Amino acid sequence: MKFSRYLFGNVSVGCNFIKKLQLFVFLFLLTTFAVLAQRQPPPMAARSAGSAGDHLIEAVSDTEKRLIDSYKKTADRLIGANEANEATRYLNKIAYKYWDKGHLQESAQFFKQSLQLTQQTNNINGLAMLNNNLGMIYSDNENYEKALEFFNAALAQRKKQKNKAGIVSSLINISNAYANMQQYNQAIKYLEEALPTAQEANDDRLVAQCYGTLAQIHQKAGNAEKSIYCFKFYASFEQRIQDAELRRREEQSQQKMQEVALHMKEIEAEKLAKEQELNSKADSLKKIDVALHDLEKRAAREAKTHQIMIDLLNKEEKIKELRLKEQENQLRYEAYIRYFILLMLAMMIGSAYFFYKSYKQKQKDHAKLAEQNVAIMRQAEELEAQRDNIEMQRTQLVGAFNEITDINSKITGSINYAKRIQTAMLPDAADLHELLPESFILFKPRDIVSGDYYWFTEVKIEKIVEKQVENVVANTTSAGFDLYDYGDYLPAKATPPSMVTVKETVSCSKILITAADCTGHGVPGALLTMIALNMLNDIVTVRNMTEADQILNELHKNVKKALKQDETDNRDGMDMALCVIDKAAKTMEFAGAKNPIVYIQNNELHYIKGDMHPIGGLQKEAQRIFQKHEISLAEPTTVYVFSDGYADQFSADNKKFTLRKFKDLLLQLHEKEMATQQKILDTTIEAWKGKSRQMDDILVMGFRIDTENSHATTTPHLTDNTSNKNGAEA
Repeated sequence: MKFSRYLFGNVSVGCNFIKKLQLFVFLFLLTTFAVLAQRQPPPMAARSAGSAGDHLIEAVSDTEKRLIDSYKKTADRLIGANEANEATRYLNKIAYKYWDKGHLQESAQFFKQSLQLTQQTNNINGLAMLNNNLGMIYSDNENYEKALEFFNAALAQRKKQKNKAGIVSSLINISNAYANMQQYNQAIKYLEEALPTAQEANDDRLVAQCYGTLAQIHQKAGNAEKSIYCFKFYASFEQRIQDAELRRREEQSQQKMQEVALHMKEIEAEKLAKEQELNSKADSLKKIDVALHDLEKRAAREAKTHQIMIDLLNKEEKIKELRLKEQENQLRYEAYIRYFILLMLAMMIGSAYFFYKSYKQKQKDHAKLAEQNVAIMRQAEELEAQRDNIEMQRTQLVGAFNEITDINSKITGSINYAKRIQTAMLPDAADLHELLPESFILFKPRDIVSGDYYWFTEVKIEKIVEKQVENVVANTTSAGFDLYDYGDYLPAKATPPSMVTVKETVSCSKILITAADCTGHGVPGALLTMIALNMLNDIVTVRNMTEADQILNELHKNVKKALKQDETDNRDGMDMALCVIDKAAKTMEFAGAKNPIVYIQNNELHYIKGDMHPIGGLQKEAQRIFQKHEISLAEPTTVYVFSDGYADQFSADNKKFTLRKFKDLLLQLHEKEMATQQKILDTTIEAWKGKSRQMDDILVMGFRIDTENSHATTTPHLTDNTSNKNGAEA
């Protein structure tokens, strides 16, 4: 009874208990939110190509062997009955049994048998599932080449289904397989393909998994900056997922608290009703006692009255009659009393039975509530332990985050210093305006430093030109007459003037302009730009090469030699478009290593592709020779050279700008001022990009040449290199 009073004696005790319960639940939700907000990126998918070589082989028990034999018999019977769908179900059960025990070879055998039957039914979903399972088994067995065959097959089937979640899962599996083969570029390629598909599917968990896996692969590949970049995106999506999960758990906790509070209120109301009923019955018993006492008094008064009447009558007959009546009354009264007592006893027994049942029910309710209280207290203790554990994990995560932030700050500082060096190496854009007043450079690195670069210079050269001039020395006498023997002078015969070949040395200049795109972005690409800039300066200014194709040929040899590509697996290189302008000759030479050139004459756009090979990189041919193209500048010409960053930029809705759209834009702009063209090109690509990130470095160079309105500033120097013995002079 003391225990029941403690739990239900007053309403304030129950209210205090509910408040404490709400406080514990609030603390649990708060600490859960804190730890979810600081979670680290997950490892690669647990049952994917990343879990290679970690399986354990367990023995198959006799019971499991009998079950597998039963499945085999059932599958054979169904195959004989041409029920392929049901047969594949039992074959898959056998394969999963062996897989769970680590027997990969047996599991693959039954999955392949199931795959053959599924191909007969043309069940695309089943084919995708089976190919994916076989790919994971071969990944577990570290046979990644075979695993990639099945993963690619699963990807093709899921693309037929247009199952975006399945497509993303297959792409992640393929990426993990390449990562295990240490082919990180391939792994990143498939993850970057999976990312937009996951975003289209509007599945935050798949997007977070893509960014988390990208962060780990970039970290393994040594790309710390990209790893941190992907980790931030992963943390953002993971935060969103955990916020949703936290809201769901909060709603469940609130609902559970409301149910507990409602149940407690029902118990209190039932207790109050039963106590009121007991009090009411106690009042009824008191009233019955009072009624019995009144009856006894009334019976005593009636007995006295009868006695007085007997004494007054004093007649025997009447006394006898009175006595008989008194006896009858007494018997009737006793009968009434007996009936009343029996009725009271029945009511008391019923009440006692009811009180007993109520007391037992209260004991059960009290015991149940006590168990609930113990369970709640145990949950509170568990929540407190979880809170302490979460707080410790949060502290560790904060330390790790601070360490990563410090490292990132140092790396960023180093890269900014590298940017200043790269900027100093690049020629000044103002110098290009001195060479070609109508020109512009649109240069937008994706990262702090750029893998794209531009270069230009003017080279002074001397050309020896042969021309025919009149010889002023005639084969005549000093007087200009022929002398005959007879001593008279007659006029000389007229002779035609003689011509002599004279060579003259003409000083002229050539302008060389190039736009190039090195392998990669950021720091690796920037290192290649510095190597290339030094080599170009050496080839042109030191070795005096001015032919476009010869410059590319020599640059290719120098890059391969500098990076030791014949001795190592290094495949870095660059794409380049090179122009050599000779205003005096009204011609322009172009040679391209993958990069093209666009030039516009008379409102007609001309497009010349570069050669299919880059400068540097893998060379399968015996000798790499670049082709030279000669373009006439007799008409006013607007020229553009560029990297692929502009045309390959994606919009916010994941659409590429494309080369065709870029060429149409250049044709529309080519007659405008060069500064205006640069501004329009910049605003156009920024508007197209929107809030999406820049995909690559962007470089566009444009210049206009009008040889009719340009004049040479050099004076030719004539040199007589003829062998005329008469000493002809110019």
